[in-house]
Amino acid sequence: MASDSSLNDHIVDSANFVVNNNIKNAQAQTTAMLDAVMAETLGMLMHNAVTAQHNGQMVGSAAVTATCAKILSVPLPEPPKPAKPKSPNLVGAKPEAPSPGPGTEPDDATCGVQDAINLLKKLETSDSSCQTIQENVGKDLQKIESTLEVNQKPAAAPAPAPAPAPAPL
Repeated sequence: MASDSSLNDHIVDSANFVVNNNIKNAQAQTTAMLDAVMAETLGMLMHNAVTAQHNGQMVGSAAVTATCAKILSVPLPEPPKPAKPKSPNLVGAKPEAPSPGPGTEPDDATCGVQDAINLLKKLETSDSSCQTIQENVGKDLQKIESTLEVNQKPAAAPAPAPAPAPAPL
């Protein structure tokens, strides 16, 4: 079959080949371009996520550090000093006896016992018309004083430790 066109068949075939080749390759090039853009977008997304997480951790650390600094900078109040127990303020009461010796302080139990003794002595010598109270007070006072004397007896000194034997030369 002869062609009536004035164009050369080789040129027409060549043009058809180029068009068909471009149509076939166009889909692959488009997909490749979309894949490249998608990979770049995912990379930027992950980079931004890591940066945001890092910045959030830095803000959290700064907040904890600032809070700890504020806590440590607050001056703590000094604890109150323990008050010495006082004996009841009775009219005509005898003053308390001084502490047992230099450098020794009586403990709270001894102070409480001494206060009780002072109170009982005051009640014993009061001008009360109730004789039974004075008798009971006298008995209680004797019991407390005897107990206190037994507890205040000094303990026997421990025996000295034996000297170590000399080492042979």
